[in-house]
Amino acid sequence: MDALLLERHDMPASLTFFANQTLPIETNSIWFGADGLPAHRDLTTPVTFSFVCAGITLSARAGRHDGEAWLEVDGDLGALPFSAESRDARSAVIAVLLAAKLTDHRYFGVGPDQHIKLRGEVPLTCPLTPASILTSVTQFAMAVRPFIEMLAEVLPARRGA
Repeated sequence: MDALLLERHDMPASLTFFANQTLPIETNSIWFGADGLPAHRDLTTPVTFSFVCAGITLSARAGRHDGEAWLEVDGDLGALPFSAESRDARSAVIAVLLAAKLTDHRYFGVGPDQHIKLRGEVPLTCPLTPASILTSVTQFAMAVRPFIEMLAEVLPARRGA
């Protein structure tokens, strides 16, 4: 009976597509074309999205490589204050960055452009489902949020924010 239902010609193509998928459906295995219909996508193509953590927009990518699933998060937290601008603010930012390095959350650093960067890679469980991605994003955000909040207290206000 189910096989007959899947072969009906009056069933929408998108419903037929999803009905013929093996569960659970991996997030990065499907994309929607210009016509709005779903199609298969190579599992190595990452899913990209952004989210806000403690007022900072972070970019994320989740995907697979060599059979392993991963989540990569990047963010720019602002410029490291110059000593001439505020010696106290610079010292406080460096203290927060050093404190983060002393924990398991070694995601913070200062780039060559003197901007404070947040970068982390977290393993994901397979299959790559929305639940596994959201679980890892939540765990990552919970780990870094206290440091982002401490940095927000000592960094000069971001222009345009």
